[in-house]
Amino acid sequence: MTSPATHPAALSSSGGGTVTMLLTLLDVDFGLTGLTPETDLLTEGLLDSLALMELILALETTFSITIDEDDLNPDHFASVHAIAQLVESDAS
Repeated sequence: MTSPATHPAALSSSGGGTVTMLLTLLDVDFGLTGLTPETDLLTEGLLDSLALMELILALETTFSITIDEDDLNPDHFASVHAIAQLVESDAS
């Protein structure tokens, strides 16, 4: 996994918004290319339980947030759009 300080998602934060950062993170760290913000990551089997835990750790590191136990709902990780909403709500 790329270090937080040099992660392409962190470096692109000034211009592309949370969705673009997440798409970059999923591409670079998880090899998930060609995603749209609405791609269902869970139903399509793109993230299994281990990848989901790795994603949570990457989100916490990249976005300097803490994802609470109450937020560990599959609906929050179903798509890039849903993850962006979670990240933005935790960052505020």
